[in-house]
Amino acid sequence: MGKKYIERLSTRNSLGDLKVGYARSGQINLEGGGRLIIFAIMIVAGILIKDELDYIDGCLCSLIDMVDKVVLVATDISTYNSLAMIIEEVEPSFTIAYFHNEWDGNFSNARNFVLGKALDVTHRGGMGEGSNWIIMIDPDERLVSNGLREYILGLDDRVGGLGVRIINPQREEANNMPCRSQVVWSIYTRIFRLSEDIRYTGEVHEQISTSILGSSYQVEELSSDIGRIHHLGYEASVGILKGKASRNLVIMEKELREGKRDGRIYYHLGLTHAILGNTEKGVDAFIMALGIGNIGNDRRSDIYERLGMYYWSKGELEEARGLFMQGMKEEPNNVGVREKFSKLMLAMGDKGRARKAIAGIEGYRGKELERLRNLLGINEI
Repeated sequence: MGKKYIERLSTRNSLGDLKVGYARSGQINLEGGGRLIIFAIMIVAGILIKDELDYIDGCLCSLIDMVDKVVLVATDISTYNSLAMIIEEVEPSFTIAYFHNEWDGNFSNARNFVLGKALDVTHRGGMGEGSNWIIMIDPDERLVSNGLREYILGLDDRVGGLGVRIINPQREEANNMPCRSQVVWSIYTRIFRLSEDIRYTGEVHEQISTSILGSSYQVEELSSDIGRIHHLGYEASVGILKGKASRNLVIMEKELREGKRDGRIYYHLGLTHAILGNTEKGVDAFIMALGIGNIGNDRRSDIYERLGMYYWSKGELEEARGLFMQGMKEEPNNVGVREKFSKLMLAMGDKGRARKAIAGIEGYRGKELERLRNLLGINEI
């Protein structure tokens, strides 16, 4: 954070005071009148917690040296009453403010309550509206940072949000389309400016990007080398996953009955039905999501991968091959769809295409992909 950063954020008021945003606050009297007022640009973490007490300490530890304050909002009173003891055990390097807001069945309302409290704890100050930032993270997630704080503080004023890669370790289930035995990822806007005008919409699988763009900001994708989030929730027991899926299903079906036509809702409806074992309903929802649109290439690729697995399980190999190929076209970095395509080609006797599909994969591969690479004689790193 050097001279260029300070100059870009400098503003002077009618009294001749020069305001600059930096990592520390204070003031210096200037020659000729006025003051140099240095505001701390704060980064706050917002956490909504229901029954994930076993996860929260790890989440808080991942935020050390990254955020200045944490806002914790419990949606039931028993969880709220347990937070004080957990916070004392963690002894973090940041201030934690925790609140109770009874769950009303609407995720946007709950997360917007978090945003309101985050504005309160930052005193709605700093360099003005939108100068402070928030990282929205769940208790069963862990932030991985490599210079992320410095990157956020140095962002251009036009950037209002960052799309963060969410890494999901998933396990294989028996109904062909739910969770898988390798790491998959999606990109969600989890880091954005704190502003009265930026609010979540949607009752479940809530969205923030529309509000950010509507406030004349840009949303950029964050390099996973600088920052990413690891989500541990899908490693939970099948019973816990199905319990959450059942709750979400009620909310999504309510949204659809109210006439909302949104590809993102149908995408998550498909995932929910898959977890619950409602395979045919999941397929229908995924097809609706593709038809409506307004979902990113990563989600389109994921849908094609899941549909490919569905048709493969029915013995329709050519249909599965076409779906996998479309998935790779939508998102070439989707390791899952490339792995599935490679396996299918191997089953169909086309070892050359099987090798080609996975030969260039970099980064995390997982045990199943390594086994497949060894089977195909691909040994280079």
